Parts: sequence; structure tokens; C-alpha cells
Amino acid sequence: MLLVGAGCFTFGLLLMLLPTEDFDAKWRPRIGAKAWPQKKPRVAIDAAHWNGATAEGSYQPFAKLLADDGYSVASYTEEWRLSGLRRFQVLVVVRPLGWSGSFRQLAADLRLPAPPIEQQNPFGSGEIDAAKQYVQSGGRLLLIIDPNSAEASQQLASQFGIGMNPDPAQDRIPPRFTPVAGMLGKHAITREVKCVASSGGQWLTGPAGSTPLLRVERNQVLAVASDYGQGRVVVLGDPGLASARFAGEGAKRIPIGMNQNDCDNLRFVRNLMFWLSEGTR
Repeated sequence: MLLVGAGCFTFGLLLMLLPTEDFDAKWRPRIGAKAWPQKKPRVAIDAAHWNGATAEGSYQPFAKLLADDGYSVASYTEEWRLSGLRRFQVLVVVRPLGWSGSFRQLAADLRLPAPPIEQQNPFGSGEIDAAKQYVQSGGRLLLIIDPNSAEASQQLASQFGIGMNPDPAQDRIPPRFTPVAGMLGKHAITREVKCVASSGGQWLTGPAGSTPLLRVERNQVLAVASDYGQGRVVVLGDPGLASARFAGEGAKRIPIGMNQNDCDNLRFVRNLMFWLSEGTR
């Protein structure tokens, strides 16, 4: 017990040393008419699995966008049970790392040697089944990952036929996806979208019948949408797509994500959330 307590205390101290993510907390999108002026679909943003981004953290701009667009948004800190998930039309899960993944991410961010611990499943007994039943019976899931959370997310994504491409050549992810060469898939989510900016991420593979929303080649897909049972699933391999943050320092500090004015990430995310929430009760 003493060793466990000491480990938690040390981990807490390291967390205090880690700088916060440089997201644009002041960003407010100009959206015009709300997607949902009356209905207010209920959206839960997961915060129960050592998530690398939450509604109170670096995904504040995402949560603000949804609220401005007419959604009812809440953080979900409970263990996943079907009865609890059914209180919401859409479940958003961003970078579920688990305690082991968080520790490894922290070491990498602090430029320390990787700790000799294996990635543990961040989801408790029955949570994966609850999420699968939730979608199968009409719920909607948005899973957002990156290379650091891909291993932890694999079991959840695989329930819906979505896999992680082990190709390590992440440098081949283009900074912009455009209609050229079919990089933007034809779908309601890409309607009126002419450009989506990416800062890199995790390649995905989708099941038969799914739509690759952002892709370079057949097995190099950065975003995929799919129907599953009575529900719908979208997986993004780049958390930056739906964020509003900055990269670089000083004069070289540039916006990345929805606050980037020369691409259509904001329209892409609004379309995505509307597609996920339409037709729900």
C-alpha cells in the first residue's frame, strides 16, 4: 500500500510539472443559425477513462461549439452502463488512455524514458459491451484517437469493425485534405467542405460499407463514418481536427483545428455532429 501511495504521489507531482495544452480558450465560432434551435440533442463527453482531452480541458472549444450550436453538453464521469448511456443521444470519447497510457504519455511529454509498464485496458468489465449495445440500439458514438491512445482504443473501435493501421509512417498524413484525388469522401459530413486541416495522427481502417471521410490511399484513412445496427459511429484519427489550439511559439504561433480560418474544420465538425445526432429521439 505504501508503494502504491508513493507512486500516486509521485505521479501527482509530475502532473503538476506538466504544462497545460495550448488550446484557444477564448475562441468562439461564428456559426450563424444553430443546427438545433429547439431540440437540443444530449451529448456526453467522456471523462472516466484518463482521457487525454475533456470538456473541461483541451476540448473546451469543442464543448463550447456544441453548446452554441444547440446541443446540451455534459461531462460523463460514470462507469459505462447501458441505462446511463441511454440518457444521451451522442457519446464522445477523446483519447482514452487509462492510467498506464497516461503515465507513458506524461513521461514522453516530460522527455523522460518510457516507464516499463504495459498498456492496460482503460475500460472496465462490461463497459465495452455497454457501448456496443448502446450504439446497436440507436445510440451514436464519436471516438477520437491519436497514435498514443490507439492501443487503448483498439478494443472499443474493433466492436464496430474499425481497426488501427500499424503503418508507422505518420509523416505521410497530409496537412490538408481536399477533394483532389478523392481525399474527401462523399458523405453528408463533407458537404460544403473544401478543405480539412490535419496536424497528423493515426491511420484507420473501416469495415465494408463504411465511408472513409479523409484518406490518402485505401488503407490510409484518417476519419471514417459507419452505420452500426440502429446507430452510427464516427472515428477520427487526429484530435486536432475537432480542437481549437495553437502550434509553434512567438511569431510562428499558428492556429490549428477549428480556429484555422483557411480550412473548413469548423464546418466538418458541425456536419459530423449533426449527422450523428439527426434521427435520434
